Amino acid sequence: MAVTVHAEEYRLKRVRTHELVRDEPLHDRRRHIAAVGAHTGPVLCFARSLPMLEDFDPPDASDALYDFGDEKGVRHTVWAAGGCHADLHSSLDDLGCIYVADGHHRMAAAVAVAEARREQGGSDEAQWILCVIFPASQMRVLPYHRVVSELGMPASDFQRILQEDLGAERVPRGFSAASGEAAVYVAGYWYRLPLGPRHGNRSGGTVLTDTEVLQERVLGPILQIGDPRSDPRITFVGGKAAEERVVELVDGGKAAAGFLLRPVDIVTIMRLADRGGHMPPKSTWFEPKLRSGLLVHPIQ
Repeated sequence: MAVTVHAEEYRLKRVRTHELVRDEPLHDRRRHIAAVGAHTGPVLCFARSLPMLEDFDPPDASDALYDFGDEKGVRHTVWAAGGCHADLHSSLDDLGCIYVADGHHRMAAAVAVAEARREQGGSDEAQWILCVIFPASQMRVLPYHRVVSELGMPASDFQRILQEDLGAERVPRGFSAASGEAAVYVAGYWYRLPLGPRHGNRSGGTVLTDTEVLQERVLGPILQIGDPRSDPRITFVGGKAAEERVVELVDGGKAAAGFLLRPVDIVTIMRLADRGGHMPPKSTWFEPKLRSGLLVHPIQ
């Protein structure tokens, strides 16, 4: 369901987030919105439950406004709400909140532009932010892995630390990490790394995600990656072919090690967001991915 959401809903925490944003992409997004005077792509959101959409029986594609497949094999079909408009509006009124899935920087940047336009006496349309909302049951969360370009030590020393200090064991290629562990790829070898207890420094003693545990116990203290939002040695690889891409980067000498994690389940994401908590950046990769430029919301 494509809608516009008022920026005040974000400030009142009725639009809930689960990831922190990084300054550079936030600044870039803000400049882009201000320069073109429009939201050129929606923020991908989901709701805990949207019965009307969960039971939605799509009409024939011939009646769609748009219906095409992109170069990645994703089919995009858009229908006008038509006679469903009143029922859809009622469904939105019944929602206590929505959750940002993909587009934390886009949402934060749009809110920043809205605040600036309000202070300048600009158009009220800038207060409304383009979003697309799916039911949680129709979302897919895929892995988002970490790749480190430099270890700060010989690979052999890091392999020794993995096995002797962190309890990792060497495993065959194709190993898939379970919840509570990571698969580490370094110097052509795979390791199963148990992440240990999942209670850490977060207030209230709540359970940490595997991404947070990896950061607190390996990436931070051992590899000296203090802030994954700004450290240039760490990058993120997500999506369907993420594991193959990690192996390619390490084998090609463009990265020193890869850390592969199991995806976070959507219930954990909602619970975290409800508490006002945040995961490290690039912790979740959601699908379906929406094509930018298909829906545009002018704010002038």
